[in-house]
Amino acid sequence: MILVGIGSNLAAPGYASPQETAEAALAALSGTGAVVRARSSWYASEPVPASDQPWFINAVVEIGTEWPAPELLARLLSFEARFGRERGVRDAARTLDLDLLDYDGIQCSMPDLVLPHPRLQERRFVLIPLHEIAPQWRHPRLGMTAAELLARLPPGQAIRRLDDVNGDADERRADRNGSLWLTGVADINARASLPGIRLGDLMGVYDTARTNMIESQLRPNKVTDERIIGAFSRLRRELFAPEHLRGVAYIDEDLPLGRGRYLMEPMVAARLLQAMMPGAKETALVVGAGVGYEAAILALLTRSVIALEDDEQLARLGRAALVDHRIGSVVYVDGPLKAGHRQRAPYDLILFAGAVAEIPSEIAAQLAEAGRMAAVLRAAQGLGRATLTTRTGGVLAHRVIFDAATRLLPGFVPKPAFVF
Repeated sequence: MILVGIGSNLAAPGYASPQETAEAALAALSGTGAVVRARSSWYASEPVPASDQPWFINAVVEIGTEWPAPELLARLLSFEARFGRERGVRDAARTLDLDLLDYDGIQCSMPDLVLPHPRLQERRFVLIPLHEIAPQWRHPRLGMTAAELLARLPPGQAIRRLDDVNGDADERRADRNGSLWLTGVADINARASLPGIRLGDLMGVYDTARTNMIESQLRPNKVTDERIIGAFSRLRRELFAPEHLRGVAYIDEDLPLGRGRYLMEPMVAARLLQAMMPGAKETALVVGAGVGYEAAILALLTRSVIALEDDEQLARLGRAALVDHRIGSVVYVDGPLKAGHRQRAPYDLILFAGAVAEIPSEIAAQLAEAGRMAAVLRAAQGLGRATLTTRTGGVLAHRVIFDAATRLLPGFVPKPAFVF
């Protein structure tokens, strides 16, 4: 995959705006031996480092070309010059930026060519559009997706989808993966100068992202139970995320929470819950409940839920979100995850809120007759298998439902194998 970042905050001679300049440069590039295979939305972003310059217009494109990386870079630089780019003062306003971000995963460090781009992982205005067109892409050196790299960034670098900047709040839309990216609630509230953002709009932004999560992630992926969909619609997922991650709460990947913990991808959680067929009079145990999102979903569908969690920081965030939603049927329990919670067993439903190498026998023993247990079973390498386990006549039966790349819960990783 060959990825190029585009930026402009000055109109080139003969063009009316930075966006028109960038669009013309893309069209010219497409006519000279390169094919634009995908382009992100256009975004407006504040200058980095911060200054009184005009905001930039940014996008990321995937291109196809037979030019080797050095020749491609040379051509990109020539296009910059053609569109009036003058190099002199570092980080000055400019008519055109064409940055070679990644060239088929090549890693190199030469005087005139460094791959991947050395500051790619530091730039929100690159990572957000990159995630839009290539959510599965991984940084060749760091091995992380754009979403994971975004989660590591400190607040700042305000960015807005261009068609949101001057549009009506009701016309906002999420990206094609169902996500709407912000810089973080606290950061947005602190930036009264951010174009197009009114502080009262924030709830509507999240509502739009939630709707797109359902319509772009859940329904197209075999989530058909309207009770499950209704529960996902009612919960404000952003409140279950740390404040600096709320802007990315609705991404279609596991959301990194730190210390090896993740909030499960919405589609995976929804399909596991759907397979369990929760009943209104049933009791549930969530193992590794984390911030409590899956426990809260179950609380809307069952009588009571035990949220087993050994990370007090995550549990504290989960309790606060439950209070915000006025959910009183979830009880957090602090204890070793592998032991389950025998005091309230047996449970009609048991859900693992993360992948496990195997189901501990101690937890399996806490499943009630006719109970259902859902987990992603995963070895150290490769995809995991979302599996439904049922108990009938005291016998456990297992059925694989679908494949999933869910991250392993700490403490549930495979035991190292002895190799001769």
